[in-house]
Amino acid sequence: MINTVIVEDNIYMQNHLSGMFAGDERFNLIASLRDAFEAEKVCQTENVDLVLMDVQTLHNHSGLAAGERIRKSGHNTRVYIMKKLLSVLFALTLVLSLAACSGGGGGPTVTMTQVCDGDETMNATVTVGYKDGTTPSETGADAAELINEEKDFSVEFCLYFDNGLDYFVDDAKTQETYKEVKYSGFNGYMYQYDDYEYEICLYLDEKDDYDVYLFAYVAPGSELIDTETTDMEKIFNQKEVQDILNSVKYKGIENSSK
Repeated sequence: MINTVIVEDNIYMQNHLSGMFAGDERFNLIASLRDAFEAEKVCQTENVDLVLMDVQTLHNHSGLAAGERIRKSGHNTRVYIMKKLLSVLFALTLVLSLAACSGGGGGPTVTMTQVCDGDETMNATVTVGYKDGTTPSETGADAAELINEEKDFSVEFCLYFDNGLDYFVDDAKTQETYKEVKYSGFNGYMYQYDDYEYEICLYLDEKDDYDVYLFAYVAPGSELIDTETTDMEKIFNQKEVQDILNSVKYKGIENSSK
């Protein structure tokens, strides 16, 4: 999915654009704003792939200047400036072209399927995409590990059913690094599990008395780990890691008895 921010001070046009993107499964609409300065703040804290920016925004803040600062921020965010209706339509054409070739659409994937222990007729399937430089190390029915030696990270996924993870969430909330997150449109939480690992939990779905969760564990990819040189925050915030977390596609719960 393409993480998108819309900046348009005209409420009618903003609502129209927001409705278009919210209804397209290829996009994850992070924010719909009226002020270009607010978009800069969002781009500093969120993994934003795309910004559609009005040329002049609320409080006479320049979309052109804000867009240029976003482009130079080093976050690889694409910014399209919308000067009038024609440029909006042109930007949407470019955006849809971007959607056709991103979000794992044409790249390799790994697939995990979990059978519900409480009801073996139920199963859930998740697909995770990755790009060149990252390769699967281990894959199983309900788990997979992706490793990128050049960027020095690994991401291990585990998919499963449970009838409630309150005990996990309560424990996670006691951690100093706990925060709520959203990847690929799914809400969840994350925290630094130990010196060398981040834990991310995404809530995917529910059926009857069971919920479906996807856990991801981000860690250094090398075998040599040194607390003085390993920067876990830097490893986690790499674009390659964030792209993997944002490539999750959930195929829903199936009932094999039907």
